[in-house]
Amino acid sequence: MKKSWTQQEIEYLRDSWGRISLAQIMDSLSRTEDSVMRKARRIGLCVKKPEKDMLKKRWGVEEDNFIIENYRVLTVEAISQQLGRTVYAIRKRALALGVAGEVSRWSIDEMEFLNEKWGILNLDTIAQKLNRSRNSVLLKAHQMSLREQVAANGVYLTPNDISDILGINIRTLYSWIWNGSLGHRKFKVGKKRKYQIAVENLCEFIEKHQDKWNSQKADIIQIKSYYASYFIARNNTMTIRGEIPEWMVEKIERDKYGFREYLKPWTTKEELKLLQMAEQKHTYKEICIKLDRSIESVKAKLHLLYKQENRISYIYKENTNN
Repeated sequence: MKKSWTQQEIEYLRDSWGRISLAQIMDSLSRTEDSVMRKARRIGLCVKKPEKDMLKKRWGVEEDNFIIENYRVLTVEAISQQLGRTVYAIRKRALALGVAGEVSRWSIDEMEFLNEKWGILNLDTIAQKLNRSRNSVLLKAHQMSLREQVAANGVYLTPNDISDILGINIRTLYSWIWNGSLGHRKFKVGKKRKYQIAVENLCEFIEKHQDKWNSQKADIIQIKSYYASYFIARNNTMTIRGEIPEWMVEKIERDKYGFREYLKPWTTKEELKLLQMAEQKHTYKEICIKLDRSIESVKAKLHLLYKQENRISYIYKENTNN
């Protein structure tokens, strides 16, 4: 229940207003700030704050000079921390001082650095090295048509690169990475996990798994270039290759008459394991790694097993008897 104001309290408030502090009035009347301010407003007292309390923090000469000298040297965030101001306040003041009117253009060295390190270093590190904001780096990367990952001086290829070269679905390619068929290195850029594949790992894969890619769909000219020219290995040694190997010549000739991908038959044990992992809510990635299958193969088989109820009951019956 609210405590009503007495006439004596109102007279005390009117006589003391503006002479003593608000805290003293609150203490004398045993009332909250909201209660005192509300009553003062109702009885016609001036409740505006003093002019000195209403003014914003003024900019000093030293602060202005610091912004003029360092706006194009330090990042806005660094200046904000140094002066104890918000980023918005720094930008607004820099605009008023005439130091934020021009846009800092990207130099050739900066663009080369971005092209080389994109996908290797995280975004914050690149922005710090170039002394630019995150948005500036992201915008420039988009203008340069950089992918999420790029080859580092030709040493590494991205999953998207290899997908284009081999003419393979990107999801199938990732299943090869996950089950270890395709050698790679992985690292994190922010919260995302990235993969890069060395050229020598690609050459090893296409020779060992000739049944998984079709030379008629692949960019065979690009593949030949890895054998007919030099490339830099991961230990920074340069290797010179001569003509393309004999096995590739035979594969190209063989694929002209029709490419048939080797289909690994599913065993009863694998089907049981697939159903078990599916019921346990395992991800497709985990199932692919466990069964050494592609995502398409797992999805197709799971669909058939769920569709063919008689087959499922037979599998469970067979498993129970064993």
